[in-house]
Order: sequence, then C-alpha cells, then structure tokens
Amino acid sequence: MRLARRLAAAALAAGLALAAVFAASAPATAADPDAVILVFSNTVVTDVDEEDASLIADLESTGAAIGVFDGGDGSAAAWAEALDGVDVLVLPENATQIYDPAPADTPYLSVDAQQLLLDFVEAGGIVFVSDPSGTNGVELFSFLTGVDYTGWTTGADAPYLRVSDDDAWPEQLIDVSATTALDLASLSGEQLDPLTPYYVSDQDFMAIGEFDAAGSGLLFYLAWDWFPFIEGDYTQDEIDAWSAALVQLVEELFPTPAEEEPALPDTGAGDAPLMAGAGLLALLGGVTLLAVRRKFAAQG
Repeated sequence: MRLARRLAAAALAAGLALAAVFAASAPATAADPDAVILVFSNTVVTDVDEEDASLIADLESTGAAIGVFDGGDGSAAAWAEALDGVDVLVLPENATQIYDPAPADTPYLSVDAQQLLLDFVEAGGIVFVSDPSGTNGVELFSFLTGVDYTGWTTGADAPYLRVSDDDAWPEQLIDVSATTALDLASLSGEQLDPLTPYYVSDQDFMAIGEFDAAGSGLLFYLAWDWFPFIEGDYTQDEIDAWSAALVQLVEELFPTPAEEEPALPDTGAGDAPLMAGAGLLALLGGVTLLAVRRKFAAQG
C-alpha cells in the first residue's frame, strides 16, 4: 500500500511540475527591465515635487529603468551623455520651454543640443510630451516631426474614448487638472498624416496620440499634466485611468521578453500533447491517491 501511495504522489507531483513549466512561460505584464526612460526635471522649468514626481512614480511602476536629467549646462555634450542608451525621453508639463528654435536657444538646450535631440529621434528614439500646450509645444512637435504644426488649437472635451478595441487600455479618460487636448479639427491633412490617435472625444479632441517623428522615431502627445490627486475636483479612479494608460503604453512599446522555455523533445505535435499529458498525470495521481486514502479509511 505504501508503494501505491508513493506512485500516486509521484504522478501528481510530475503532472503539476510539468504544468508549471508552461505556466512559467506565460507573458508578464511589466515592461522590459532593460528599457531606459529619462525624465527631464528641473526646478526652474518643471514642477519637480508634483507633476514630475507623479510621472516618475507611474513610470517606475512599469519596471523599466528610470533616470532623471535637469539639462546640465544645456550643451550637446551634456545631452549626449544623458541620452546615451536611453529609449524614451519624457518631457513633463512646461518642459517644452527648453526648446527655442535655432538660431535661438535656452540655458537647458543649446542649438547643438537641439540637433543632438533630433539625431536621437531620427535614430529611433521616443519622446513623451505631457501637456504640450502653448507656442513651445507647437514648435517642438514641428521640429521633431518635420511637419509644421502652426495653427493647432487645444482645449478640453471629455470624455475621451479609447480608439482601439484593446481592453488592456482604459475605456475612457476624463479631464483632470490640467488636461489640454489637441483639437484634431484644427489640423490639415498634412498635419494629420503622421498622427495615430489613441483617445478622442466626440468633438475630435485628442487626449493621447502617437506621431511619426523624424527618421524612425516616435513622439507622443499626452494631454494631462500629471498633477497629483485633489479630493473633490475629480476621483481617484479618473486619475488612475490616466496612469494605467501611460503604463500600458510603456509596456506595449517595451514588452517583457519571453522567458526561454526548457528544451523538450520535438515531437512535431506542438505543446498540446505535453499539456494534455501533464493534466492526465495530475488527474491520475489525484484519483489514485484518493482511492488509496478511501481504502485505508474503509479498513480502519
């Protein structure tokens, strides 16, 4: 009887172990930890303790590597060092002020550094811009896409509905303090060509959208400024929806690499027979063990 019990337990353990091999290979929801995201944050330009901190907290929750850069001395050398190995540059609210079209410049982004930023994008770099309202936002988007966005207008027109049918994204986004949506009706056909909207209102105001930038780069318009939650002005769920959309965006851009599965004999039949075998082993082991226990109970 001891032998029967041992065989049953062994069959059950083998079945569960084999099933666990396949469960372990299921894709994770976090972003690739090797993805590197750099957030521009400077006490003179951005709000380090509020919007910047909220953005950084959401980005850190993705599992990607997050860095912070204040622009240094604004030189190309400072930006080259900061952007080395970076996948995404994040510009929080007001950070578009660091760009002033050449021949002008700012203490945070020299003319040479502007060209380096464009080179970063052309090489496949990604830029997130939070609340890119105002003249500087128009000029920065024009510079990084090569399309003149002069004349675009912004406003607020919630709710913004998800364009895709992917339920991994929040169904809708609401105006929270402060949200500056892009009025798609203010754009010409040429200005719309590089744009893929993610969230749009009934009146064609866009809350999140993707622009094809220069070269192989991407530029993302994020209408919210990531100001921390204020009780009574809106709900935590409305804030969380924006956070979830940002996290989903990062995870889709940089999915976690699938873990390499253990080498198994190639039967040419795929995984189905192995999965079935695992389930059968677990079932037989459980049934046998139950039968043994009942027999001993009856004898007792």
